[in-house]
Amino acid sequence: MDLGIFPPPDRTLHAPGRALLAGNAIGIASLLLPQGLFRNIITFPALFWIANDVRKHGTGLAASNYQDAVDLSMALVKLIDFSVLRVPEESVHHIRPDGRAETTEDVLNMTLHKRFRWGLDLFLTMRGINWDWRVKNVGMVPHNASRR
Repeated sequence: MDLGIFPPPDRTLHAPGRALLAGNAIGIASLLLPQGLFRNIITFPALFWIANDVRKHGTGLAASNYQDAVDLSMALVKLIDFSVLRVPEESVHHIRPDGRAETTEDVLNMTLHKRFRWGLDLFLTMRGINWDWRVKNVGMVPHNASRR
């Protein structure tokens, strides 16, 4: 087995909190960029560099190191979902309080501040039943539905 992928035993100890924050911030900020190759060229190398840097450091606790790796991996998976697998501006829409779903044109015509809040909300939500996000080709779920 190649031990080069594992962090060295003499690695420096510090919590990678800023790196995890930066990894999630890259994903959120990437939604401000237009969909396409430019978004991927800007965001993926930065996220991979952060992941490589986190691997070189640790907290001294195996459970904490594992959780940090999982958190950074989830940021990468979300970024792949939003940048490679689909176009979130076209496939995922916020349901407004009046019950009307945003259109793609609504999202594309948002101001920079509203677009950042839209990306923040999209990146941090789990988009489950009874949330206020709707995935394309999935029927409407009544707001009084429960998980039972």
